[in-house]
Amino acid sequence: MGERRDGAVGGMLRRVEVLTRRVALLGIAALFVAIAITIVDVLLRAVAGFGILGTIDMIQLCTMVAVFAAIPYAFAMQEHVGVDFVLHRMPPRLAAFFQGVGMLAAVAMMLGIGWYGWLRMMQQGEFGDSSQTIGIPIAFYWVPLLVAAVLSVLATAMLAVAYFARAAGAAVALPAREDVTAYE
Repeated sequence: MGERRDGAVGGMLRRVEVLTRRVALLGIAALFVAIAITIVDVLLRAVAGFGILGTIDMIQLCTMVAVFAAIPYAFAMQEHVGVDFVLHRMPPRLAAFFQGVGMLAAVAMMLGIGWYGWLRMMQQGEFGDSSQTIGIPIAFYWVPLLVAAVLSVLATAMLAVAYFARAAGAAVALPAREDVTAYE
């Protein structure tokens, strides 16, 4: 549509995009760590007859980081699966309004997930729960979910602002994904 990503909303969207991309890259690094642990463990078992103590605990934690690190970036880039067969039939400003409403629903959902995760983390922290093999506090396994929830709320809230600004007639560019409000 030719909008530039400047102004307050565009600048904030860009910052959120950069932040969530960096977190997603940390998730990729965690996945590589999990792969490396697995390979070394398998090789040690084959060659030396013993493995790495706590392999499963470490791989599970790395997997939690990898999975949850990607979610905020997917929100920021609008890469989650969506059903937009109705939106492209609407006038662009009305479609932008409904996209904003959808983003507010995502904010509410991620706030709920974050709240639930916080309560569970605090409960398991009080009980002193830890992983079975090497004793990693189970609360650590909730941290990736909580970070993902906070960053997802930030990303979806900024997208809601951008969509509502578009609904009001402002020229706000959105991240990479083809903009469904651009259909005419």
